[in-house]
Amino acid sequence: MQISREYNRPIIEISENGCCYLDSPDETGRVPDTRRIAFHRQILAELARAIADGARVRAYHAWSLVDNFEWADGYTQRYGLTNVDFRNQKRTVKRFRALVWACRCREPSGCVITRLAPASKHSHLGDK
Repeated sequence: MQISREYNRPIIEISENGCCYLDSPDETGRVPDTRRIAFHRQILAELARAIADGARVRAYHAWSLVDNFEWADGYTQRYGLTNVDFRNQKRTVKRFRALVWACRCREPSGCVITRLAPASKHSHLGDK
C-alpha cells in the first residue's frame, strides 16, 4: 500500500514472483508441491487484501510456468508450476489447482480477486 499511497495509486503489475524448491514426482508420478502452494497462497491473500484496501493491481504472474535454466544456478533450482525432467524433457504438472482463483473485472484497470480456492490435500490439476 505504500506505493499506492506515495505514487497516487498507480496501476501495478507483479511479474516474476516465485520460489524454488527441489520437489520431484512421487511414486504416483505427481509432484506434491505443498510449499510452493503455501507461498503463492500467502502472496495472493496479501494481494487480495491490498486490492480491497484500494491498490490498483492489474496482474500477478507466477514465476515460472515450467522448471527452466537459471543463469546463476543452472538447472539446480526449480521455480516452475510444471516439473521438467531435464534428462528426457518429461513434464509433470505440479499440484497447483489449489492456487486457482476467480477474479472479475471491476474496471478496465484491473481485476478483483473474489475468492481463493480452499487448500486441499487432494487438489491436483486434472483431478475430476
